[in-house]
Amino acid sequence: MSGGPAGLPAHKKSYQLGVLATPVQIRTDPLNFRFKTYISNLTHPGLMVRVRVATRRGAKYAALRENPTIGRWYRNLARGSEITADVYLRRLGNVCEARKVGPEDLVRMARDARRDFLTDLVSTMEDAGLTGGYIFLAASPRERVAAALLAHAGLRIETLGNYRGNDGLRLRDLPDVVVKGKTLTFRKVPLEVVVRPELSKSDRRYFTFLGLEAAGYLKAYLEGRLRDGEKLTDRSDVIAPTWSKKAFLTSINVGDAIRKAIRAAGFRWRPYVLRAYCDTQLLLAESRGKMTHTYRQFFMGHAGDIEARYTTNKGRLPPDLVEDMRDAYRRSSPFLETSKGEDREAELKALFRRQMLLVAGLTEKEVDTMDLEAMTDADLQRIVREKLVGAAGSNGNGGTNGTKQKVVPMTAVEAYLEAGWQWVVGLPDDRAVVRTSG
Repeated sequence: MSGGPAGLPAHKKSYQLGVLATPVQIRTDPLNFRFKTYISNLTHPGLMVRVRVATRRGAKYAALRENPTIGRWYRNLARGSEITADVYLRRLGNVCEARKVGPEDLVRMARDARRDFLTDLVSTMEDAGLTGGYIFLAASPRERVAAALLAHAGLRIETLGNYRGNDGLRLRDLPDVVVKGKTLTFRKVPLEVVVRPELSKSDRRYFTFLGLEAAGYLKAYLEGRLRDGEKLTDRSDVIAPTWSKKAFLTSINVGDAIRKAIRAAGFRWRPYVLRAYCDTQLLLAESRGKMTHTYRQFFMGHAGDIEARYTTNKGRLPPDLVEDMRDAYRRSSPFLETSKGEDREAELKALFRRQMLLVAGLTEKEVDTMDLEAMTDADLQRIVREKLVGAAGSNGNGGTNGTKQKVVPMTAVEAYLEAGWQWVVGLPDDRAVVRTSG
């Protein structure tokens, strides 16, 4: 009987799990059915994580692992994913080399100093032209949406299309999307993106959001599919194969499509960088008071207070809390988005008109039948006036009930509430509708 790999018996077969994965030997000995990792040259043989000798890309920053704290941090990350550990180590090494600092210097920094350090680093990279906005310009409509779902919603590649390509993000997972004929509209923006348990790394349901820029990319892509004759239903895939009639891409195909867009923009990044970008930008928003730590954890699909409450309540949260989370994402959107405000003027106007019509008393179904982008200000005023006059009704003496509504700046809402007015709804341009009766 010939020997197995590295001098092991033949019945202990070796399976290489990818370039960066740990070699794992699977015992096939009939007397001992179990998995076992054979680890060589370890100081502590009881550890079940093998930290391999750095080669190629990882070798440049291998010296960082000689620091006991960095080595401990790296091994802890490798227990979950060796790929993640390598990426984080390279990222740390790159920052330290570019800014001429050591890891211990970052640890010793005060919280405010560390925040300023990261902010200055991002600004320096943007000044050097290292901005991800070029990716959206270089991408096809499909690639642009896939990249935006990672960079703006923080989704994982496997959420867009799983490993086998038999499931992925569906239109029903975007409850704010409305398909009417050949057009697509949104009930609310930022629009909600639900990650089902079967598409979640933690096997738990959660949700995140997409802002105006990404919603625009989604609208253009899906309306293009509608114009090509495709019928979109709640079960339709959001990211569809280009040539195949089968639904859903595999996670490998999704990664390849995003990588193609990144390469076309002139970068050598891995697709995973886009999700890391989302996490980093939301962290910056958190440091500026725009986003809470618990919300950011939840949006990224990590365990935390909101996730535990969401799971306990079987995928439900109070509507007021959901809207507060949506508003926190809206405040953080400037940290994520790359397009300028004037590029989204049409979307803002359409969203404003939709909110005004709903406040006036029209139903969601009635508003969905209207072409909000083509509607003029005169049309909007006429519809709202007719609806409000008709809804005023009679108080029994031939008069109206005296209810008044008013659009006021968000900064003035508190004063109106103290004066006895009632809150009605917030508008997307930092204004709100209040009402009083008397």
